Order: sequence, then C-alpha cells, then structure tokens
Amino acid sequence: MMLSAGSSSLTSFIEFVTVLIIFISVLAVTFLVTKWLGGYQREKLRGTNVEVIETIKIAPGKYVEIIRTADKYMAVAIGKDTVTMLTELDENAVVRHSETNEVRMNFQDILNKVRNGNQKNSDKGGDA
Repeated sequence: MMLSAGSSSLTSFIEFVTVLIIFISVLAVTFLVTKWLGGYQREKLRGTNVEVIETIKIAPGKYVEIIRTADKYMAVAIGKDTVTMLTELDENAVVRHSETNEVRMNFQDILNKVRNGNQKNSDKGGDA
C-alpha cells in the first residue's frame, strides 16, 4: 500500500516537471520566432521614399504627422478612417533630429523609470 502511494506521487512530480519543461520550451520558441519575425518585417517594410518624421496625438484616435515623401514634406491629419493632407511644408522649416542624438530606451530602462517614480510617490505619502 505504501509503495503505490510513493510511486503515485513520484509519477505526479515527473509529469509536473515534464509539463513545466514543455511550457518553458514553447515560451522560448515563441519568443525567438517573434523576435525573428519582428526583425524580418522591419527590414521588409522599411521604405526609402516615405518616412514619418514626427507624430503627435491631438485627440483619442486622431494624430497629426509630418511625413517625407520623396523630396517633399507634408503635414497630414490621421483619423480612425481618414487621412487628410493639411499642407505642404518647406524643407527648411522642418526640424529633424539626427538619429545619433535620439535617445532610445529599452524596456528595462522604462520599467526602472516607472518603478522609481512609484517609489517616490509612496515615499511622499501619495498612496492613500
């Protein structure tokens, strides 16, 4: 009787470990495929004649974008179902930030910034 109870718990443990390994493997494969597809699509969709210079949200679902098409700069309004050209801009009037001066943050930096902000709020007694 004792022997069957011991083997039953050992079998359950082995099944649990097997399921855990399969789950972690599926997560790892999903992560790697997603990263690969993201890089592939980024390279495939990168055009040379159209570029979004700047985007600003003016209302929920409504944006104003400055875009470059070939050698012309335009301001366009983007809504849920419409895109409307507002005006053509002079090339000298468009302020472009060079990619070397652009600050790029990874997810870990953003998460740390949010955590630090939450810690400051709780230190000040912001949590009721």
